Amino acid sequence: MKRPSIRRAFAIACLLSSASLTAAPLDILARYQLALQHDSDYQAGKADAQARQKADLLNRAQLLPSISANLTYFDNSLQTSTDTSSRFDKYPSSSSNLSFRQPLFRLPSYYSYLQGRAERRSGELLERKVDQDLVVRLASIYLNVTTAQFTLGAIEQQLAAAEGQHNAARASMVAGQGTRVEVDETRARMDLLKVQLVEATEALSQARQRLSDMTGNEEIEVLKLDPNKIALAPLGEWALADWVEAAESANIDLKRAAEAIKIAEREVDKSWSSRLPTADLVAQRSVSSSDNIVNPGARFENKQIGVVISVPLYQGGYAGARYKQANAELRKARAQYDATRKQIALAVRASFSGVVEGAQKVRALEQAELSAAQVLKSTQMGVRAGTRSQLDVLNAQQAYANTLVSLNRERVNYVIARLSLRALAGQLDAQGLEEVNSWLAS
Repeated sequence: MKRPSIRRAFAIACLLSSASLTAAPLDILARYQLALQHDSDYQAGKADAQARQKADLLNRAQLLPSISANLTYFDNSLQTSTDTSSRFDKYPSSSSNLSFRQPLFRLPSYYSYLQGRAERRSGELLERKVDQDLVVRLASIYLNVTTAQFTLGAIEQQLAAAEGQHNAARASMVAGQGTRVEVDETRARMDLLKVQLVEATEALSQARQRLSDMTGNEEIEVLKLDPNKIALAPLGEWALADWVEAAESANIDLKRAAEAIKIAEREVDKSWSSRLPTADLVAQRSVSSSDNIVNPGARFENKQIGVVISVPLYQGGYAGARYKQANAELRKARAQYDATRKQIALAVRASFSGVVEGAQKVRALEQAELSAAQVLKSTQMGVRAGTRSQLDVLNAQQAYANTLVSLNRERVNYVIARLSLRALAGQLDAQGLEEVNSWLAS
């Protein structure tokens, strides 16, 4: 009975192995789901954002009642001596205290609570930013792998063509129809392509490693951009001014900068109010047994309720220095907001240009591809007619391959520019990858 089981297990293993070898590459949406679980930068950013969102709860606790209890128990050895006598007592003692405190007037704590609310809103914005950055980073890294694969493939084709041209040149020279110059030049071109092949192979290896580190998946194959699926169209009917306006009202970084101003303003209020008195309602109950060396056997019970007022009189200049420091930090936050607004406007203009001009570059390179292909065809016909050399064919092949590489790179840049523009305007989420995923093909 063991033989069929072994055969069956071996057959299943073979099927699974062949299936894994022929499995389709993961698309960008599948990689996104993996990145949610394995990307370290995303996990760290999420944890940071969630920690910031607890700031209001922490600061609100300063305004709420606090209750504490203390219990003590001791074994005492008491020796009492006078001029005429000496006494030694050994006895246990215990005490307990239950205390209730409710802040009545604490402006610094109130401003800390308002500050915590601003920090919570900033944390919520940071969480959205982390989600948004993951989309852009994953798309960039994924498409960088496709670019590296395409570049490597183009160089491999050029190298194969160069080897063919070199062999043809040598054959022509042996037959007395070619020259040594063509042999040497095709050889030099072939050697240069071998160097480029090593560089392209390393670039692809690094790109794949970055994608693997981000997604925790060792599957190295990716889908390619399908030129027939990419929509070379603007994002809606908005002009540049509309995108800048949208970014100024919805950009996450700018919103966080605005919350930073509110946090700094509350810090100024908090430092100013630290000079004011504070008032707390206090109620407590204390019970002690044999806790008095004058009367070791006594038991005391004390109940208190009242108001505790604390007035800061002098703190060595701390309050004044902290107030000036908080005002300086407020000026810094306002300046950073203005700088962020300007940087975002520039980034919007760059991304908008990347979409509009990127589409124009892609169309121009598509036409250049057709022209380069025609030049290559004509050059090959010229070799057969005796008007062109093998080196001319090699140059035409290199020009055609370079055009294809540039075209692929511009398509990737166009896709990233679309995502970046939507991110700057606060309009990008995980659904933005669905459009990119629809442009991929095996």
